[in-house]
Amino acid sequence: MRYISALLFAGLFMLACNDDFATMAPFEDIPVVYNLIVLTDTAIYVRLERVFGDPEANASDLAQIPDSVFYPDNEITVELRNLTTAKTVVLQRVDGAIEGYPRTEGNFPNQPNYLYKVKTSVFGPLNGDNELQLTVYRKEKILTQATTRLVGTYSVNYAVIPAPLIFTNNNFTFSIFTDEQAAATYDWTMEFNYTENSFDNPTEFTPKKLFWLISNNEDRKTSFGQPAETTFFTNSSVDFYQYLANSIPPPNGLRRKFTGIRYIVDAGGKEILDYRKRLLANTGVTGTQAVPPYTNLSKGYGIFSSRITVASDLFNMSLGSRDSLYNGRFTKNLGFQP
Repeated sequence: MRYISALLFAGLFMLACNDDFATMAPFEDIPVVYNLIVLTDTAIYVRLERVFGDPEANASDLAQIPDSVFYPDNEITVELRNLTTAKTVVLQRVDGAIEGYPRTEGNFPNQPNYLYKVKTSVFGPLNGDNELQLTVYRKEKILTQATTRLVGTYSVNYAVIPAPLIFTNNNFTFSIFTDEQAAATYDWTMEFNYTENSFDNPTEFTPKKLFWLISNNEDRKTSFGQPAETTFFTNSSVDFYQYLANSIPPPNGLRRKFTGIRYIVDAGGKEILDYRKRLLANTGVTGTQAVPPYTNLSKGYGIFSSRITVASDLFNMSLGSRDSLYNGRFTKNLGFQP
């Protein structure tokens, strides 16, 4: 879900902003909102843009004009309300590029990159399962509105994880624990760390990382009708070594050293799960090809949800698992040495 953030908004906006849409809604501007709140972030950013139809203009041309993409600042108020604590704040418009979030090259103008911001410390304190409401006003009238529950914090369940990690058995397992109930979907990633020297500097080793998305969009389990507090993730040890063999290029004389493994879980709110299921329902031989734009807004398109990431400590591998890395049938030619 660290990777879905940019893709999610791009998909939402591009589905709404196209020439077909323009012919369906002439002269009507439509709000597009993107916001995934992270409880532990120091600030909350909301992206608010608009699409509107014009039968005499090409949508791609309109998308390059800032005044076509952004609402006039003096007409818009973006408000966040914590329905659990009754705390309400008004967000300030900022340029994302100045904030350290430049817009990537694409179909839309890179400058300015307007976002609406509030520091979490100003809005807080925030806690998992708080119900939040986003309201966008245009000239004091509600333009659009959405609510979500805040995904809370997680901890790694180290008690069920062997240390060092063992990949000589059939499967390996990772586990997380929480008492929050807002998360509905998980992504499980392995961060594989190693170093590699070079021909120019054979005694110097450069850090390298691989990110293996092991499990994607996994539904949260339930226990006695409630979201499970403990979640287990299991995968094949053979898949682990095959992934390394397929992802790391031949060494061509270079030496490599294993330095550690970290597990990462991204937890997302119900709206993220619904969005992904919408996409999955329209793929394959039964797909309709044309995916209706997802939204949980009262008007317009977009997503207002929450997410959080939990990461383990850096683990070593057992002696037998490292031996399989050095000499095993899948990875013996990758140049890893003790």
